[in-house]
Amino acid sequence: MKVIKNEIDYDNALNELERLIDLNPKLGSEESNQLEIISLLLENYENEHFHFDLPNPIDAIKFVMEQRDLKQVDLVHFIGSRGKVSEVLSGKRDLSLNMIRRLHEGLNIPAEILLKKPDAKIPEDTDIEWTQFPLNELRRRGWFESFSGSYQALKDCAEEWIAPKLNILTANCTSPLLPRMSNARIRSKTKSPDIYALIAWQCRVIEKAISNKIASYKKKASSDLLKQIRDLSVHQSGPLLAQQVLADNGIHLIIEQHFKKTYLDGGVMLLNNGAPVIGLTLRMNRLDNFWFSLMHELAHIVLHLNDNNFTFFDDLEQLQDLDGFEMEADSLASDILIPKNKWSRSKSLKYSKSGSFDEIESLATSLHINPAILVGRIHFESDTYERYGKLLGKKIPKTIFTEQLH
Repeated sequence: MKVIKNEIDYDNALNELERLIDLNPKLGSEESNQLEIISLLLENYENEHFHFDLPNPIDAIKFVMEQRDLKQVDLVHFIGSRGKVSEVLSGKRDLSLNMIRRLHEGLNIPAEILLKKPDAKIPEDTDIEWTQFPLNELRRRGWFESFSGSYQALKDCAEEWIAPKLNILTANCTSPLLPRMSNARIRSKTKSPDIYALIAWQCRVIEKAISNKIASYKKKASSDLLKQIRDLSVHQSGPLLAQQVLADNGIHLIIEQHFKKTYLDGGVMLLNNGAPVIGLTLRMNRLDNFWFSLMHELAHIVLHLNDNNFTFFDDLEQLQDLDGFEMEADSLASDILIPKNKWSRSKSLKYSKSGSFDEIESLATSLHINPAILVGRIHFESDTYERYGKLLGKKIPKTIFTEQLH
């Protein structure tokens, strides 16, 4: 036996194949082994030199209909409605993965024809409810740039558009949030944040992170790094400087706005390469909230993330019934921003009733923090929010990160 190199060799091999088939050799005999080898040689040559275009999926469906004497109404079970059947057969509507699965299983139309790809396999069905993702919000954020159809058409093919994003998440994050299967810890003021919207947010954060080239994460984050980040708050461009310092230390800081019904300020997770990823939503769009949210997620990295394979999603308005992880992160973040030995609740109560802007700014300077952080502490500990509002840095975070919000 020799490798088939040209058409003469190919014709000779075909003749030999026919001769051996006519012999009807016993399994395991020399002739049987020769038959198997020639078949493989012929298959390899045909794969390299003969290319056959796959039939059009619609033509294949119509062929099956003709062979089985099926009417359009008979396809409703596979495609969904008479209107959809008509649109599919006329080429006005693409086949969705659900349609493809049903046509493949019910009419035995090959997957490679329906998917228009040689040797293609239909993705396994899951319990993910693809239409529950915030499709309109995702569309506005540019997830479906090449899609120009209606909202209903988008719902019909939601899996095709969302699944690749979800694959990126599951392939790169140690603890992706998935329906009914997750190692995520969700802190939320509401008992029912929209899980699918949270998943979409995490997908985008991870997608941004893996395209974000930063230093390797070699040294575990410590309170010293948190203090370094805190000290940057005094600068006008402090949030951007903090992002760069974190990048230099192998920590991603990703800005991705929250989705409706997520009630989310931020989250933190790990990439498979061990690099921590912090996502902030800038939901409150104030400097006091930015710095506390950032410090809270950094506290999770220092205290929890390397020892527990968790993803944390944080609504920092939730203050009741916190678990140990959240109380520890709140405590460390608060103490780093304003050390306990330099501030007390009694001072917050005092300055909530009297004090000037100049006094607050002077106190913040002595603490080496942005005045917004101090005002946020006074408001929180006194539960009084009337004074010093102009120092909270309202609308500043989104202005600073404008280019990263898209």
